[in-house]
This record gives sequence, C-alpha cells and structure tokens, in this order.
Amino acid sequence: PKSLTLWIALSDATPENGCMYLVPADRYPTYNTPEDAKLRFTLPDIRVLPAPAGTAFAWTQAIFHWGARSSSRAAGPRISVGFEFQRGDIAPFNQPLLDIAAPPPFAGRLKLIAKQLLQYDHNYPLPEGQRALARGVLGIAA
Repeated sequence: PKSLTLWIALSDATPENGCMYLVPADRYPTYNTPEDAKLRFTLPDIRVLPAPAGTAFAWTQAIFHWGARSSSRAAGPRISVGFEFQRGDIAPFNQPLLDIAAPPPFAGRLKLIAKQLLQYDHNYPLPEGQRALARGVLGIAA
C-alpha cells in the first residue's frame, strides 16, 4: 500500500455515536484500482465497526471508509484519533509530512488542526464562525 491509516477509539465507538464503517476489499470491485473512488458496491456490503475504547483499526488508502453521524440516543460522544502513514518513496499525498521524531511547535499544531477541520468541512460542515477561525489561523482570506 501507498499509505496506511491507523484509527484508535479513545471512547467506546458504537453505531449510535458514529463508529467507523467500511466496505471490505473483497466486497469492493474497484478496490486498489485507478477507479477505487467510484462507488461500486451494494449497501449490504457495508460493515459497521463498533469498538471498545482502546481498539485500533488499520486500513490502506484504497479502503472506502467513513465515520457516521452520532444519534441523539448515543450514551456519549465517539472520541477517536487517526494517523496516516505514507511510504517515503512516493510523492506526498498532502503537506506537511511530519517527522515523528520532531513534533511541531504549538503554533504548527494549531495550523494542522485548522487544516484538518477545513479538509473535512465538505463531509462535516463547520459553523461559519469555526470555519472563519480555521481560515484565520491558516492566513486564508475569507
């Protein structure tokens, strides 16, 4: 694989609070092909991944996956952290690449958080105030 995603549940992840969902490679006809972004699977092929706190999942960049929206019936929020590791012999998918031996300073971490918020804004729309704050941290004009 070109990259590997590591996802860790910090709280219990349930269908009610938005655990991860994915389509297994053997159920995804375009898996690991140039057309892997084309959604060619059926709804019964989707798998839900409930996970107790502390569980870790890993998958390649070609696995179609997503986190669901939390329900009002959820006992609490899903809290998780994700990491993406990329091979060093290919061009970066996204910048900046981080040196795990030298964590960025506080200002750099704030910029990374702002960038991630904006990167996923199309899936999880931010309130306009949060979007403006993230853009401001990155020095992006409104």
